[in-house]
Order: sequence, then structure tokens, then C-alpha cells
Amino acid sequence: MREPWLAKSITATVPTSTVLLDITVEADTPEAAELTANAVADRMVKVVDTTAPKAANQPALKATVISRAVRPGAASGLGLPVLLVLGVLGGLAVGSLAVWALMARDRRVRQPQDLGVEPVGLLRVYRSGGPSTQGWKLSADPASLGEDFRGLRESLEGVWRDIPMAEGPRVLLVTSPSHHADDRTDVSVGLAQAFAETGSRVTLVDGDLRSQTLTALLGTAGQPGFTDVVKGTSSTRSVSRDTRLPGVRLLGAGTGVSNVGEALSSGSLDGLVDPESDVVIIDAPQCSKVSDATILSSVATDCLMVVPMGTVSADELAAVLDRWSAVARPPSMVVATKVAPADIL
Repeated sequence: MREPWLAKSITATVPTSTVLLDITVEADTPEAAELTANAVADRMVKVVDTTAPKAANQPALKATVISRAVRPGAASGLGLPVLLVLGVLGGLAVGSLAVWALMARDRRVRQPQDLGVEPVGLLRVYRSGGPSTQGWKLSADPASLGEDFRGLRESLEGVWRDIPMAEGPRVLLVTSPSHHADDRTDVSVGLAQAFAETGSRVTLVDGDLRSQTLTALLGTAGQPGFTDVVKGTSSTRSVSRDTRLPGVRLLGAGTGVSNVGEALSSGSLDGLVDPESDVVIIDAPQCSKVSDATILSSVATDCLMVVPMGTVSADELAAVLDRWSAVARPPSMVVATKVAPADIL
């Protein structure tokens, strides 16, 4: 056994008001700790006997082992199980603090009452997989989502009764505040079905020429549509198509164009509105990055801003609505989506 190891593993203490010397040894095994402690004590007795001064041939100082080391039954300290539990609890505490700090910095709206504006409608949590054309199958509870869209339709009808139009269809532009808030097409489809359910003649218009989600969804890709009407080569009635949704026609995106912004700003948008429809719903792009939705608002009588919970903060939404009211014609109403059922009931 090497001396450097002994120096690090042995501790000697003198209890207060005693002439005792307590020797403690740390070792890899209980057996090694016992043997080392006893060996050190025995060695110390011999050292004292040989080095202590003598008087009348008798040592003036004598050392005696009064209690030999006993093999420990377990390692000292808290032990591995306790340390593991403390480690888990410590990790949970640190994780909880980190989550709290992130939530404190995350100002995204998670409940409708925090929007800063009164929403015109609330729609429940969508399940994954995108929109569906087989009825209201956009939610974990399709029947409930159907009622939500009916409620939204009734809210819009109430607004329209207070602001009647002289003639022509209601033209509702559906947009969103950012690319993170992308339930626009789902809302457009569900709301079209809700209006058609009452016997209204509904035309859906795919105004998002960049992604053409609505066109792909309802199966009119590559056929004449929006862009052809804007160029003046076709009429909405001639190129709109019946869909699998009863009572709903679709004006798809149409043939491709190289510059969407130029096509929108240079063409005639008046022809997009089918005069034989009662309600026209334009599925427009998000309004914070591109001007497409702003341009399309010139033919709309109403605007619906779709805000999924957990995507924007109240301040961001307020800024978008302020910018919208400054550059677009109809003021925007807000509908909240991905709302927890408890916040609706």
C-alpha cells in the first residue's frame, strides 16, 4: 500500500475534551477499510512506545487501542439510490424553471380572451392530416366542429344584417396574420359548407396563387380558373366547377403565371365575383409578408382573419390588424382556431 494513498484515505480527529484519537479510513471495499484502520492503529501504538520519552525506564506516554475497527456493513454517504432520486428531483426542478422561463418569454395567445379583440367565432382543435372534403372532418370531434362552423356562420349573418348591402353577393376574404397561422383553407372550406347547408349558393375562390392549396384539395389543378378570369380570357361562371361539397362551386387557381404580384395588380379583379352566387369566399394568402391579400381585399365586402391559438402574440395581432385597416378596404373580423373545448363550452 503506497503512502500517498494512505495520506489521502486516512483522517484522524481528536474529540473535544478527550485524549482519544479517532481514525477514519476510506477504501474501495469494507474489508480494505477495516484492515487499514486496524493496521494504522497498531502501528501508531508501536510508534508511541518507541518514541515517547522515558522516566525510570518507563515511557511517559502510552497509546492503547480501546476500540478496534469493525467492517462497515454499507458504504458511507447517501448511497446510490438516494443520489439517483436527488438527481431526478434536481433535474425536474431545473427543467421546471427552464419551462417557466420560456413561458414567461413566450407571449403567444393561447386562449381567445387574450386576443385583445372580440372574436366573431371559435373553432376547436384540428386533428393532423389537413382539411377534409368529407363533411366537417377537421376536428377530433367532427360533429362539434360542424356546430362551431354553424355558429361562425350565424355570427357573420348577424353582422351582415346590421350592415346590409344594396345588391350582389357577400364576398368574404379569408386570410391569416402569419405563415405560422395557416388554418385559412380549413376555415374557408368549413364555412362554405355551413353556408351551403342553408341553401345559399356558394363559390370558393382559390386566391392563394402561390400555394394553390384549395385547388389541389378539390381537384381542379391545371384547369382554367382565377388567373384566366383576371386576364380577361374567361368568366368566373364558365370556369368555376361544381365540387364534391354539395352546393359549393370552386374557382381554382387557373393556369400558371410567372409573376403572381404583377398578375394580381395588373389584371381586373371585378370578374372574380360570380353575380349568381349568394356568398363568395376567397381563400387568400397570409397578409403579413405578401401583398396578395391586400390587393384581393378590393373586391371583398368582409374580411376574416384566422388566428390559431399559440401562433401569434396579442401585440403582433394588433399590429397586423392596424396595418390591415390602413391598407385594405374592409375591416377584419377575427376567428380563433385550435381552441381548447373548455374555452368554447
